[in-house]
Amino acid sequence: MENTFRKRPHYYVIEKLYTELTIRMLPALARTRLTPNQVTLANYANGFLIMFLITTQRFMPAALLIQVYLFLDIVDGNLARYTGKTTRLGQILDHIGDRFFYNVVMIVLGLATPVHWGWIAAFLVIHNTYAAATTYYIVPAIRRIAEFRRFGLKKILMDRGLLLGMDLSTQALIISVLIATPWRGQILPSVTALYLADLLFRLFELARNRHFLSDRNASNRRGGSGK
Repeated sequence: MENTFRKRPHYYVIEKLYTELTIRMLPALARTRLTPNQVTLANYANGFLIMFLITTQRFMPAALLIQVYLFLDIVDGNLARYTGKTTRLGQILDHIGDRFFYNVVMIVLGLATPVHWGWIAAFLVIHNTYAAATTYYIVPAIRRIAEFRRFGLKKILMDRGLLLGMDLSTQALIISVLIATPWRGQILPSVTALYLADLLFRLFELARNRHFLSDRNASNRRGGSGK
């Protein structure tokens, strides 16, 4: 039953942990009157509370509630698919909430830490470039390659159902781990650098597969012409 509504076969580490926990909770949640959109809207309120806690330097409760935000963000989508209540409105609310939260929380964090404004600007540019590039270019391009090849540690982990790289769950994990420590000022620089590194790697990985596909097609044409 659970495999019929999973979003995809591979997950980032913390995302996989919360997804497995959510799956165990879904039968009970489905018997309540709780709707996916109600979970999403509750997470909106949670997001504003997190930002308030950061501005008032209450970093430990903020760290915990960031993980609650991530967990509820996984619950709403899975609950919608499990109960067959997926709607266009729900998808829009979820997307807007995530874009708003994961951008604004970093601005608030940068102002509260504080870090140089250049890191806030760099994060906003790189993070949103990463999101647009992966959504509208990299992922569609990968889907058009029938035998897309991974390599290295990324391949080893994918064979085990895990993804290596940056996403919103990884960003949330880094924030939660560092925000209550003396190294909270390194959150923006480290997250920005990791998004940039992952974007460059994914572009390299795509180019490598296209080169391999081109070489294989050229070899097939040569083999065919030699018959």
